[in-house]
Amino acid sequence: MLTRCPSCQTTFRVTTEQLKVRLGKVRCGSCQQVFNALEALVDALPDAAANNLPAESNGTASSRAIEQSGAERGFHSLLSKEDVPDTVPVESAPQIDAASIDALKDYLGTLGAAADEHELSPSPVKVIISRRWPWVAASFLAIVVLFLQIATYYRVEFAVLVPEARPSLDLLCEISGCTVDLPSKIELLSIEASDLHPIDPAIPTHLEFTATLRNRAPFAQSWPHMELTLTDTADSAVARRVIPPADYLPKGRDVASGFSNQSDSVISFHLTTDGLPASGYRVYLFYP
Repeated sequence: MLTRCPSCQTTFRVTTEQLKVRLGKVRCGSCQQVFNALEALVDALPDAAANNLPAESNGTASSRAIEQSGAERGFHSLLSKEDVPDTVPVESAPQIDAASIDALKDYLGTLGAAADEHELSPSPVKVIISRRWPWVAASFLAIVVLFLQIATYYRVEFAVLVPEARPSLDLLCEISGCTVDLPSKIELLSIEASDLHPIDPAIPTHLEFTATLRNRAPFAQSWPHMELTLTDTADSAVARRVIPPADYLPKGRDVASGFSNQSDSVISFHLTTDGLPASGYRVYLFYP
């Protein structure tokens, strides 16, 4: 089929395969103008050009005439480095009927509609990104739950390091059913002095134990329990007793307020040996 450049009026021969490359768009090989070859189709060459063609017995232009006009160059897609397929002017070409041209236009129109439909379809990348949001939300929720579990487990340490967080920790324990107790670092407690002696020399089985406890921690701690072991002359245990804070602290002392930081406290309590051969004792502090 033939098409004519609307800019320089040069006539070209084109094929169906060449027009399918970019929906009919080509570039003029003479003036480099881009145009739609389908819209510029012509039925025949001008009379002057047609009269100069040597005739063949089958009524078509001879291959020699086509070779004299220059060999046909290949077409390139718009997706390549070239903008559009090149066209080379020819002096003659076989004609094509109107039915074939209409069929080609319908085919190219179908390709254009399919391309538009593809451009309007949603991007698969956006769909993938939108599906990530549930995972992001679930990960964030898991991090929050993990932080709450850590805060619950180390609630005492958090209360010491960040005293301002104590109300929040108390609220968290109300929900989870725990309590924010005072720290219990037994290695920071010590017995500075102790003594076990009869209350009345006439009654040697009634004894009084006194001691001075020290809290070396920079924070208040829970009051410890005390274990007192009575020993005989061979340093063997003959009796053992565990004394809770409520038994050795002075009357009216609030146990819940804790052992103040960097302070000493004098404690005492009474006990009866009931005739046991006790001649010495051992005592140490611990948290149950």
